[in-house]
Amino acid sequence: MWLSQRLSKRLLECFEYKSTEPKEKHYSFLIGGVWFCPSCGIRAVEEEKGLIRCPQCRLNMTEFIYELVEVSPHLKIDIESR
Repeated sequence: MWLSQRLSKRLLECFEYKSTEPKEKHYSFLIGGVWFCPSCGIRAVEEEKGLIRCPQCRLNMTEFIYELVEVSPHLKIDIESR
């Protein structure tokens, strides 16, 4: 998946190098979808409406949702039917 330089840098800082933590962002609406933690590789959960967090490392992934969905080009794949 193609990512902007800014998004790629933030994801690496937070989930690979662990030099910083993601912002504790929270949306007021249901995000939905299937998300996987970039660090642990396990399925993340929407703990409450608008908050996606990895159940293992506990990092908040919500900061990245808008850019991953609206800005980064990607193919739509129905992962639930696999």
